[in-house]
Amino acid sequence: MSFGSRATLSDMKRIILYSLGLILLVAAVVYGSIGLYGQLKTGTANAETCKEKGTNHLVTIANGTMSPTHVTGKLCDTMTVKNTDDVMRYIAFGKHDQHQPYDGVSEKTLSKDQEFTITLNELGDYKFHDHLHDETAGTFTVQR
Repeated sequence: MSFGSRATLSDMKRIILYSLGLILLVAAVVYGSIGLYGQLKTGTANAETCKEKGTNHLVTIANGTMSPTHVTGKLCDTMTVKNTDDVMRYIAFGKHDQHQPYDGVSEKTLSKDQEFTITLNELGDYKFHDHLHDETAGTFTVQR
């Protein structure tokens, strides 16, 4: 097609398809950039971001007490909570009776010698506790 001649219907269809393709490509790049920026800005990481796990932090429940009572970790570290008491534990995140899921876990039941592990995937300070014995509690901080 030359600039001096009339565009045929097939030329116009081709131009429209190329234009739509370019618009979709630009939209995909912008959308991906916004998602990455949102992760960096808010300090969240997902399973894709945390393919390689960092340090594991072990919290042991013994005699009704969590040890350590506070964990400081980095994004993509993990935290394991292990119950060594004979008492069944119902571990929940957030304030007592105002539970907030963390890493997809709302509440976890632990019998003696059972444990569970979460990935530290959100920056900030968090609380966790035994829902039935709220004095059995701990906190953790996730940093960059």
